[in-house]
Amino acid sequence: MEGLLEKIVENTEPKGSMQFVVSSDKTQFRTRFNPPIQFNKKKKYEMALVNLETYYSFPNIDSTNNHFRYSPDSGATWFDILLEEESYDIIDINVIIQDKMRGNGHYDEINNAYYISLFANENTLKSILIIDGDYQIDFRPTNSISSLLGFNNEVFMPGSHDSTKVVNILAVNSILVNVDVISGSYVNGVSMNTIYSFFPNVSPGYKIVETPVNLVYLPITLDTIYSLESKVTDQDGKLLNLRAQINKLTKAYQQGKGATIKMSKTKVAQNLKVEGGFLGALAGMAARFLPMIAKTVLPALGVGALSGLASTGIQKAMGSGLYLKKGGCVCQVETDGKGLYLGQTTGSGLESMGDGLYLKKDGGMYVVSEPDPTGRGLILGANSPFKNIPVLGWIL
Repeated sequence: MEGLLEKIVENTEPKGSMQFVVSSDKTQFRTRFNPPIQFNKKKKYEMALVNLETYYSFPNIDSTNNHFRYSPDSGATWFDILLEEESYDIIDINVIIQDKMRGNGHYDEINNAYYISLFANENTLKSILIIDGDYQIDFRPTNSISSLLGFNNEVFMPGSHDSTKVVNILAVNSILVNVDVISGSYVNGVSMNTIYSFFPNVSPGYKIVETPVNLVYLPITLDTIYSLESKVTDQDGKLLNLRAQINKLTKAYQQGKGATIKMSKTKVAQNLKVEGGFLGALAGMAARFLPMIAKTVLPALGVGALSGLASTGIQKAMGSGLYLKKGGCVCQVETDGKGLYLGQTTGSGLESMGDGLYLKKDGGMYVVSEPDPTGRGLILGANSPFKNIPVLGWIL
């Protein structure tokens, strides 16, 4: 009886705990401990995931499924379109394909229409392909995009076609966190060292912060831990591809260079919801009209043409132009007529100014828009040189 009471007391005493914090820009890495972590061999130890932070930046299109092949003349000649590694939805894919085809001259200029269109059927979760004229689509290449769109690997003639399978737009259905020092976990009936699994509750481009509400403890299999391997995989055991734009931007920042961020319409819409971001600031100024402002209005005000796009990564001294200040960072807003570019600048002029959009011209600094102190959004500054330009009244 006395021995049993001692055992009960021992089991009810506060347990010792230890926290491991590991980090890497890779999804498979090993952390070595110096000195090694030694456990009491008379006791049993368990481990649970407390927190995971990463970015939803894994693509659904890569070199294995990025090929779209079409013919404008009933199969006599073929054109290949290779989509960049990214995370797309059906709308994004359709826009990119049609843009590439238009660049190849395969567009009905008279009727302002495309010969190939791709749609999503939200009721059946399948995709719809419409082919007009003498056009054909060949889904037979080994790296064809057909697997994502739900089509068989065959040639499609003019007409309307429904995919035979549902679209495979979500490449990752579950994220598995694995560590090699635990046991007691099974995935599809196979013993694995998976300590936690979940599906991200954010959209692509957002940061994933996963904090389990109920910790699940699994037994540690070693008495001494010299190193710990961590892996983050998808539901099929494949390592997650986090390359996207996070690694690209990190490398550019470390090297002091610029980087071009490519965002689909869907991603722009999603990222506009992020509070404090520069897209939100641009949205308050009717961002979709800024290319027109930079291309048409600035020259009319005497501001010269672009001296170099921001994506070159070269910091320029502040000259005449349109500038966005956000969080202490000053960037010049430029355009090539197709997209917006933000180039970091050096020099004086906006140090004492708050966040907002400014025009510098002939040595003077004018407020185009600034944060509304009421918190309702952006307003035009009283000295804005735009206020007397009628065409901008309905834009701003």
